[in-house]
Amino acid sequence: MKNIVILIVVVVVALLAFNFLTTGELRLLPEGKSAELREVLNLQKDLATARQQYGQAARAAGVSGLDTTSDASAVLNDVQRIEGRLRALKARLTDEKAVQAAADLEREIKEFREAIR
Repeated sequence: MKNIVILIVVVVVALLAFNFLTTGELRLLPEGKSAELREVLNLQKDLATARQQYGQAARAAGVSGLDTTSDASAVLNDVQRIEGRLRALKARLTDEKAVQAAADLEREIKEFREAIR
């Protein structure tokens, strides 16, 4: 009996850890996300990747003095692509959480553009 209780506790802890690592939420079962919200979250991940690449290009230019304008230009093109996909997506969003996430992403894009000027 004691072994069964320990096994159940271990399984519950493992499930909580897995869900926390994959979704960032400490829940026993992950909350289902709408397809719209997943699309917006994917765009947020793309923006985070673009920010990271821009930072790497800036560091490379600062450290080595190399011309990294093509890297920075590629990042700006990625941001424009993300912004275009977000505009198209916003036109058809119906889920309230997705609409809020899209507004947050729009603000993040604006802040990023202002930060790099």
